[in-house]
Amino acid sequence: MLPYWLLGFFLFIVGLVIPILITLHHLQLKDYGASRVWLFYLVLVAVGSFVLIFLEPILRGIIGILPLDLYYELKLALVSILVVPRTGMLEKLLKTTEDDYDKYIKVGLENCRKMVKKIKDSGKELLNKMK
Repeated sequence: MLPYWLLGFFLFIVGLVIPILITLHHLQLKDYGASRVWLFYLVLVAVGSFVLIFLEPILRGIIGILPLDLYYELKLALVSILVVPRTGMLEKLLKTTEDDYDKYIKVGLENCRKMVKKIKDSGKELLNKMK
């Protein structure tokens, strides 16, 4: 188990500094296919950071069942698997996301329409009760 300050440093270097440098390198070479993959990673990091604000206590509780506190080590391992180009995990994740994009958007829009309809109906009922 590594000290938290060292894990935090590694997460910063592996999770942000290296991908930003790789993205800027590909943009400089005008390799838009590769830079698109790394920009996707940076968006994933931004969204993941926001989601982890709410999920981190739950994840730490689940991982806390283990005899050792391995939360940050597992986080570093996941980031490393995504960042190391030889694994190809980032490209696979982007391809999966692109393939199912239309399905996710369609389902999301349908759910939004249902919510708006429910809100409108409850608003109409409330107005009718007030009259």
